[in-house]
Amino acid sequence: MISYDAIVTEVTARLGNRTDVAARIGRWVNYSLFELMLNPRYSFFELDQGPVTFSTIANAATYQISTMLVPAALPSFWFIMDLRDNTNSRRIRRVHYTEIDKVTQTTGQPVRYFRYGMAVTFDPIPDAVYTIQMRYRTRPGDFASGSDLILGTEWEEPVVALATIRGFEALDMRNKAAEQRQLLESLMGTRMDVPTLEDADAEPTVQPTLIFPSY
Repeated sequence: MISYDAIVTEVTARLGNRTDVAARIGRWVNYSLFELMLNPRYSFFELDQGPVTFSTIANAATYQISTMLVPAALPSFWFIMDLRDNTNSRRIRRVHYTEIDKVTQTTGQPVRYFRYGMAVTFDPIPDAVYTIQMRYRTRPGDFASGSDLILGTEWEEPVVALATIRGFEALDMRNKAAEQRQLLESLMGTRMDVPTLEDADAEPTVQPTLIFPSY
């Protein structure tokens, strides 16, 4: 797995070994890494955490996320991926807070929730103790000297290429940036996301067979 320093060295070389941008390359690398992680086309299981569980309290609708995680995990918390009512074996649906704000809440088994800030609110308001399971994603810290790329080897070239493109754009070398972006887009267009690659593990289904008559 490539290191931060090796990526900076490679980006520097691709930008013509310029020394006047050395202090800026680190930011370009981090911008590029987060651009990839925010791309909905790809899943990064390296960032997935959980599941963790917590218990509701009767007649309490809102719960702080800090109470669901150990203190060490809280600073890296990014967003909720899924909430499940383990007591009743069902997924809790996420909605926008305005949807619940428009109704008078009653008590019962929670079937939906919204997140606002660092808290979640359930509807209906739990009327008993329910075990809630949470899967979540962590926000990685800045990629810095002395650390390795948190993503797999297959993401080294896209990070380097994106950082190089940002460098050319910052230096107003638009033609070179366009050339590199075109190469990157052709590279990314041939990639499959991990869930697609795991389709080999899927259950086979019945497929229709077309039989053409002979004349």
